[in-house]
Amino acid sequence: NTPLPPTPTPTATPAPKRVFAQNVLPDAVRASINDVLAQQPTEFVAATDPNTADIQVAYAPNVDLPTIGNVVFALVAPLPALVDDVPFSAVQAAWQGQPVVCDACTFTGTLRLSESTLAALKVVLGEPAPGAVEVVAPDQLMQTLWDNADSWGIAPFDQLTVRLKVLSIDGLAPLHRALDLNACPLIVKVGLAGSIETAQKFQAAFTSPITNRDENKLSLVAITGVTAMSRDFAATMD
Repeated sequence: NTPLPPTPTPTATPAPKRVFAQNVLPDAVRASINDVLAQQPTEFVAATDPNTADIQVAYAPNVDLPTIGNVVFALVAPLPALVDDVPFSAVQAAWQGQPVVCDACTFTGTLRLSESTLAALKVVLGEPAPGAVEVVAPDQLMQTLWDNADSWGIAPFDQLTVRLKVLSIDGLAPLHRALDLNACPLIVKVGLAGSIETAQKFQAAFTSPITNRDENKLSLVAITGVTAMSRDFAATMD
């Protein structure tokens, strides 16, 4: 008689790793995270409690944490503002509630920003001084700045509008092409805290880093200024 094969030993199927995403992360970042969770349901599952999660997705104060992307912010003012460029020291002074001193600066009052922007910038700028910032709803930021002409705001890059003027900081602005993001002070990394093995596996699930600034979608427009299209110029055009 042919002997029966041995009965296989049952093995437990590993449970999916629990991933908690910080509530203050932008909607676009959370959407990208949810896409990965939906694509790999046997590997990862959303967690509602950060204390029971295997990893947490959060703004990363520690550059050594595995990261999955970044969120780019811009210093903004009402469109008619005369100032174009400010030193980072002026932004730090405003954040700390100290007098802002720089060429062509007309900043007064408080920095305006949303609750989620405040949570992100605390990672790179620390706690703001009492009264140094005013939290406003994202859809009210533009009007609030126009109502306070000599004020500045900070907004996520993807929420910029044509009525907001982007100010460069030490000559760098997120509207510039070929921008060295590592040199920009108002950029916050999105990191993974918790089990390093799980974090690295979750990091590898993203085909490209998450960001709210896609340079491939920036359009460059060249404008000549005032030109009279007449006389010899008109003949040349013809």
